[in-house]
Amino acid sequence: MSKSTKALVPLQYLFVYTVPLTAWFALQWVGIWTWSTVFYVFAIIPLLDHWIPIRNIRHEHTGSEWIFDLLLLPSLIILPWIHWQALNLLQQNAYHWTEIWGLVLAVGLCNGILGINVAHEMGHRKSWIFKIFAHVLLCIASYLHFFIEHNYGHHKKVSTPDDPASARFNESLYAFWWRSIRQSYLSAFKIGQQFVRDGWLFVNPILIYLFVQVSVYFLIYFYFSLSGLLFFLGSSVIGILLLETVNYIEHYGLSRSKDLSDRFERVAEEHSWDSDHLLGRLALFELTRHSDHHMDSTRHFSNLNIRTNSPKMPVGYPGSMLTAFIPSLWFKTRNPLITRK
Repeated sequence: MSKSTKALVPLQYLFVYTVPLTAWFALQWVGIWTWSTVFYVFAIIPLLDHWIPIRNIRHEHTGSEWIFDLLLLPSLIILPWIHWQALNLLQQNAYHWTEIWGLVLAVGLCNGILGINVAHEMGHRKSWIFKIFAHVLLCIASYLHFFIEHNYGHHKKVSTPDDPASARFNESLYAFWWRSIRQSYLSAFKIGQQFVRDGWLFVNPILIYLFVQVSVYFLIYFYFSLSGLLFFLGSSVIGILLLETVNYIEHYGLSRSKDLSDRFERVAEEHSWDSDHLLGRLALFELTRHSDHHMDSTRHFSNLNIRTNSPKMPVGYPGSMLTAFIPSLWFKTRNPLITRK
């Protein structure tokens, strides 16, 4: 695996901002053009990801992570701006319902990619300012409890029956959506209650998140009416389902064994699916090198690498998401790649 330390390497991650660019394009036009973002994310990117050769480049950017972190910051401006533009245009124009759905999906995909995904990266930072930024993005995407559940639940329980975000063998994506979303919220609430019992906090943070989120909904309703609120909620649902679809493919069918003392083995490389397909990597800030992330969650995305013993996706994450939408096809292509324990 060759090393990648060239000065211009960070600029490749600007690719992620082509997604909100297509959303802006969708907002400027009507008719079929409002579906531009959907076509770009689920047709153009998967096809290009399939055609571009895998280069197996190893990242070693220790000491220069701040350059890469700067590339995360535009999301704090672009994501709320996309919402503002969409909500204003919704008030000013009479869209057909098919156009509204195209715009909901466009903004929702931005929620998943620029909102929850970037918040995930920021939430693992030691810096308190990045943690605040993560909360801002998660609030826009209506998924604030993800900060608690992911950092204090998922990373400890990954690939065990106790983890809501780890998909079971032969569990369909749609069954996973229902189980993961519901159980993740309950798990986050329980973790928050434990913080209170341990004296870390005076009140369960999930209650604070709930108050903040409802306040945001009220403001949107006040300024943009019920139609604006429904649009915001719809785009939030799309972003959440995109995140949960990524969760589904990251750990599908992988499980940790128990030792003689009935404790789960330590998290290892083989407990997360990896993909080194270029555009999926760039669009998700290297989240597709997922095994390395679980081996050290504090490692910046710019230094994540493919692990030797991790199971490998036959196609990139965007293409894998498309496959997951068809359970029979997913089981046929993924189950043979899993070593059952």
